[in-house]
Amino acid sequence: RHEDVITTARQFLDIFPKNALTNEVRDYVAAAFERTGRVTQAADQRSLIWQNGGSVEQGISAIRLWVSRDKADSYADATGLAALMADKIPADGRLTGVGLRGIESALLAEKFAEGLRITNALTRRKAPMDADTGKRLTFLKGVCETRLGQHGNAVASFRKSLVTGNDERHRNLIAAMVAAKSPPADTEAEARRYAKAFPQRENRYDPLARAAYAAAEAGNTGAALRIAEDVIK
Repeated sequence: RHEDVITTARQFLDIFPKNALTNEVRDYVAAAFERTGRVTQAADQRSLIWQNGGSVEQGISAIRLWVSRDKADSYADATGLAALMADKIPADGRLTGVGLRGIESALLAEKFAEGLRITNALTRRKAPMDADTGKRLTFLKGVCETRLGQHGNAVASFRKSLVTGNDERHRNLIAAMVAAKSPPADTEAEARRYAKAFPQRENRYDPLARAAYAAAEAGNTGAALRIAEDVIK
């Protein structure tokens, strides 16, 4: 029966591509695809429904289906649709959810420019979110900026994203400072703050070693040796 629905619906869409019932017919097709395990085809149909004036939920379903495949090409599709939706759907909680899922998909698909575009859209449109989610968004923005070589911007983003107890964000900040060739003294100070904030972590001195490298690269051999001695101790 599902195959009959798909065949009949495809014939209708071929003959009447602009009919008022197009979205309703595509919804039947998408449901049939989904029930028979053809996730990509179902997502494609739901994406087309939204792009043809259908509900926001259709677009959200398309993104969810693509993400569920856990494949690079599907993450790329999810990113593309999320980028379109981030500019057009109402600025409510759905925008926040679509945007965050789109950015995460962009990172997995290595579509960093699109991910950054989505973060900027959420900020520009004032997507509603609590403080923790806002900091998460800023962290994801920093990751996109890093992968695009925008290290100075990434430093600012990672710094804004810092929260007590999150060592990943602090490590990314220090790595971005090294890549941006921030003043070695600033990098050293941040690395020492990291070691103090996470005294139990085995890697607590890794950022300090990075700071020593940054000092050496900047020609400050004395500072590099002093920091290296602290790391060895």
